[in-house]
Amino acid sequence: MPPDGGSNGGSIHTSGGYLQMKDRVFRFLVEKMGFRVLAIENKWGATDRVAQFVQTCQGSADEALVEAFAPMWRSTEMRDLAQWMCNWNRT
Repeated sequence: MPPDGGSNGGSIHTSGGYLQMKDRVFRFLVEKMGFRVLAIENKWGATDRVAQFVQTCQGSADEALVEAFAPMWRSTEMRDLAQWMCNWNRT
C-alpha cells in the first residue's frame, strides 16, 4: 500500500492532469480511430442523464454531471468532455 494509505493512485486518478490526459486520449480515439463509447466507473444507471445530454444536447453539461456523477467526477474537465461529445454528435 502507498505511504498515504491510498490504493495505487486512486487518490489522484481524478486530478486535473489525469483528466486532461484522458480527455485527449478519448478525443483521439473518437476522431482518429472511430471509437464511439466512453465507460466511466459509476453507479449503474446513474449516467443515463449524461448519456441523454450527449445524445440530445438538451439542458447543460453541468446539470447532467450533477445529477449523474459522484462528486469526484464533477469537474470542469468532465463537463467540457460531455459538451465536446454533444457537439461531436451534432456534426
